[in-house]
Amino acid sequence: MCFLRPATWDLRCPTCDPASASADAGVGRYTVPVHEMGIAIEVYRTCREAVEANGGGRLQQARLAVGELSAVEPELLVYAWEAVIAGGPDAGAELEVEWRPAIQHCAGCGEVHERAEGSWLRLCPDCGLPLQVTGGDELDVLQVSFEADESGDVGTPERTAS
Repeated sequence: MCFLRPATWDLRCPTCDPASASADAGVGRYTVPVHEMGIAIEVYRTCREAVEANGGGRLQQARLAVGELSAVEPELLVYAWEAVIAGGPDAGAELEVEWRPAIQHCAGCGEVHERAEGSWLRLCPDCGLPLQVTGGDELDVLQVSFEADESGDVGTPERTAS
């Protein structure tokens, strides 16, 4: 049994169930072990906890900040999210990912240097001092939107927990 998922989910972990790593594993199962799956599961758990802490209901959308240095591929995370929620009570809930770039700046001359995605300057091209990197390490749930349970607050069918 994989500790990353409840037994009721139709996801198979290749570590726990090597047969699921085959190409014919089917929809609802992932075939390549990627850490985005574990992250998607934890984001979902965090969202469900926020929903339950605010009276319960059906998850509609989660907004997530993902930094350039977080080692998370946004497209893979959205794909994993869709697998995590498929067939469950929150099926169809959206995951909106906000990309947060890392910024290189020079403490000596104060310049912020533009760079091509994935490339890094080590030294300031203007003054030669080492560049500092700020930001880009985010991996935060920013907002959770959900529809309240029927037994919940009448008149407020949609809520947002931040």
